[in-house]
Amino acid sequence: MTTGPGIPAPESGLELRPAIAELLDPLGFSEVSTPTRLGGGSSQENWAFTARAPSDRDGEPRSLLLRRDPASGVVDTSREQEFKLLAALAGTGLPVARVHALDDGTLCGRPAMVVDRLPGQAHRALLRDKDPFGLGLERRGALADELARLLGRVHRVDVSEAGLDQVLTPPKGSDPAQAELTRWTAELRAAALEPLPALEVVRDWLEEHVPPPVSQLRLVHGDFRPANVLVSDRGIETLLDWELARLGDPHDDLGWYTCSVYRAEHSVPGRFELDEFLGRWSEQAGLAVEPERLHFWQVMSTFRLAVIATRAVRNFCEGTTDRPAAPPARVVQLALAETGLVGAGQQIAAPMRPRPSEVVAGVRAVLRDTIEPELTSGHARSRLADIRAVLAQLDWDDGVLDLRRRTAELRAALVICRAQLEPAETADEPTPLPESYEDLQAEREQLAEAAVVAVRELRARMKVQPGDAAGRAALTALLAAL
Repeated sequence: MTTGPGIPAPESGLELRPAIAELLDPLGFSEVSTPTRLGGGSSQENWAFTARAPSDRDGEPRSLLLRRDPASGVVDTSREQEFKLLAALAGTGLPVARVHALDDGTLCGRPAMVVDRLPGQAHRALLRDKDPFGLGLERRGALADELARLLGRVHRVDVSEAGLDQVLTPPKGSDPAQAELTRWTAELRAAALEPLPALEVVRDWLEEHVPPPVSQLRLVHGDFRPANVLVSDRGIETLLDWELARLGDPHDDLGWYTCSVYRAEHSVPGRFELDEFLGRWSEQAGLAVEPERLHFWQVMSTFRLAVIATRAVRNFCEGTTDRPAAPPARVVQLALAETGLVGAGQQIAAPMRPRPSEVVAGVRAVLRDTIEPELTSGHARSRLADIRAVLAQLDWDDGVLDLRRRTAELRAALVICRAQLEPAETADEPTPLPESYEDLQAEREQLAEAAVVAVRELRARMKVQPGDAAGRAALTALLAAL
């Protein structure tokens, strides 16, 4: 079974089974079961199945997992690189899955690899009070400690000895911070459906605070958190999802783990706080925590997450994914707050896209193309028909009133800023706001671009005149209106 131009990729378990069987046949695997797609996995498809290896003739078939590129992802990653990385890490003592086979997309339609499916459970709320596995406070605290030590072991891996420098490309100039800023600035430009001035301000802050290159490049996991470990009664069984791994600054992983987006779910209050996590990591890795470097990577992490959320919105609006996505207002707000330029509780204006009509249209498409084909119960299909009928009749609000309010607020904030920056200039007489959503959106985009310039000018002035209360008030008002 092969796929190629004009031949659709297999999208069901029944369609994938012969492709997987052909992929594993040269390795002596047989009796491949029909794979079942697992939930979760925001960047890769995960399909669980069983197969019998040559050594399993007298025992139970082994549990395996096919990890395949999605039709449209929020982050581009390489299955070939992940496959080679896991193979290299097999000799390091880190708890990683064994790899078996790699497909460039010829058989499975998109690049994929087969790995062992190991025992244990994963959940992003593993350490939280909701305690999804019923572990109790002491056990959750012990797991938080184990996570810190595991991350220290990751950063202690000898890159050359493990051959990782033959698998992972070092960042340009051996400068991980600048390389990541360059990469994610380009990702933002490609993903944005509209100007996102708050993220431009965050990007500016990052550019001003790039730390010096590290003295030694180390293995960075790229997505280290409780959601990506399998746990059992014995503790942590496996560290999952290595597709974002790279050579870089270990503070990158620390910033990801402790940034404001994840902070609340990555500690056990009263038992194992983040300061204790950092201390245990330092002991295990043999490295010191550098506060300013850590802060840069915390801001970079929230910036990345905001860009990823923005890409998800674009994919949803363009119909290249069946995963609904809402405007990334919360994570954009957290990214700006992480810089310290605004207070953590200060609200900022939400992005304008997707519009309510786009969300409703997207949800209807998901119901039609993804949910409905999987329903077998007559009752469930009847309820789905009811939901679709309601969606079809909705006279949704396209947000014109809210957009008018936010455009007016941004106009007013810019007038205040211009009065500070150009006090001798006479303000132009304001013109009435446009009536249509499209015209309002166009005006707000123009205002947003002007606001980014004004923020840069005000921040430059505040460095020279830090006691300028009027300038600081104008800057705060403008940031809130972004």
